[in-house]
Order: sequence, then C-alpha cells, then structure tokens
Amino acid sequence: MIPVIAALALLGPPAVVGEPDIDAILEAVDGGFDDSLGDLDGLVDRAGWAHALPTRLGVRVRSDDTLLADDQNSDDGWAHKQRDGKRLTWQVEALWDLSRLAYDPHQARAQELKASVSARRDRTRELAIRLFFQRRRLQDRFLALSPNETERRGALWLDIGELGARLDALTGGLIGRSGASWWARRPAAPQPDH
Repeated sequence: MIPVIAALALLGPPAVVGEPDIDAILEAVDGGFDDSLGDLDGLVDRAGWAHALPTRLGVRVRSDDTLLADDQNSDDGWAHKQRDGKRLTWQVEALWDLSRLAYDPHQARAQELKASVSARRDRTRELAIRLFFQRRRLQDRFLALSPNETERRGALWLDIGELGARLDALTGGLIGRSGASWWARRPAAPQPDH
C-alpha cells in the first residue's frame, strides 16, 4: 500500500477526464433555478406596482326625468339630455387603497418566495458540491486500484454510479450526457529508467 501512496504523491491523483468539472455542475444546478427566480423577480415587480390598480371600480348608468342642460356635468357623473326629455347619466368610480403605497403584503409574500427559492438553490448547490467531490474521491480510488481487485472495484463502481445518478438528478442529466468513459482513461504507470 505504501508504494501506491508514494506513487500517488509523486504523480498526483489519477486523472479523471472527460467529465464536467465543478463549475459546469454548478452552472447546471443554477440553470434549473434561473427560470423560477426570473419568474419571481417579475412577480415582485408586479406586486410592487399592484397599488396602482384601484381596489374598487364601479360604473353606473341611469335614466330619469330630471331636466338639465344638454351634456352637463352633474353631482353624480356626466349627464346627457335625450330627445324624449329624459336625462341619461353615467358615473365611473374608482377607489384606491393608498396604504398599499407604503406597504403591500403581496410584495412581501413575493419576496419571501424568492428568498425561499434562493435558499433552496444554495442548499442544492452545496449538495452538488459535496456529491461531486465525494464521487471524484471514489473515482480516484477506483483508478488507483489494481484491475485484479475486482470486489473492491465493483463496490466502488456502484457507489460512483449512485453519486453520478444523484448529480444527474440535480443537473438535468449533465453527467450522463457527457458520455465520458472516465474509467478507460487510466494514466500509464511510470516506467523505471534502466
């Protein structure tokens, strides 16, 4: 075992090539959250402008016998004298809740949702980092083993596959799509000088 450790110290860890690096993994994780966060940004913006809409909007139309001059404003809206001597009036009312200018509960809820999604993205990033390096350590161990150690290699192979599947679930299949045969790229052993 000591010669293997000494060889690893001199050569560095066996090369695992052809697979996405940690930056690509994190970019893929973030990509899964970009749409959600973008939608929530729009929701926060829309909630911030929600106070501009009236909380109540009403329209009233009335016809009565009251005589008024033609096309005259009255206390209850706009009036128009019809040919039969009746008056047609209509009124539009809009009511705003000005307290929402200072505080809008919808905007606060939208910001809470955005913070929740951001926190979930951060936890997912941390999990992806942990899985990536745990998998990389197992790959290095696998490559350092002799091909004759089939039982240990088989156990490592399953663990590496499980971690790869979990990373695929977090990244939308990035590991699987890479199609890398990392196990076939074992570095050549150093040849002694004669």
